[in-house]
Amino acid sequence: MVPSSQEERRRYPRLDIRIFSILVLVRPVAGEALDIFPGDISIGGISFQTDVVLHIADQLQLTLGFPANPLPEQVLAQVVWTHLSDKKGEHGRILYDVGISFLEISKDALKEITGLYIRQSNE
Repeated sequence: MVPSSQEERRRYPRLDIRIFSILVLVRPVAGEALDIFPGDISIGGISFQTDVVLHIADQLQLTLGFPANPLPEQVLAQVVWTHLSDKKGEHGRILYDVGISFLEISKDALKEITGLYIRQSNE
């Protein structure tokens, strides 16, 4: 799990997306895909970094691809926090840390995320 200074405010434990090879494609509801750098995932949402300015309450369409499921899951999410990152992107680009909460997520997608917790606890 990913430790955080915000841990006391979180409802669900977080898992590092990169460890589980989860594909995450993020795009505004009416727009093109964003370049993101995955952070962590929980049954409540995802965090990531991007060089695109997003605002609280912006809605995003996610495509989540899980290693054990060949069919990607479509999820509607909303930005709940964002701030300037202390890291820089490629060519010194400014990055923003972003946290999003799932608004609409299928039972299958929740099952996949729950399965990650089980895998993590067994390792």
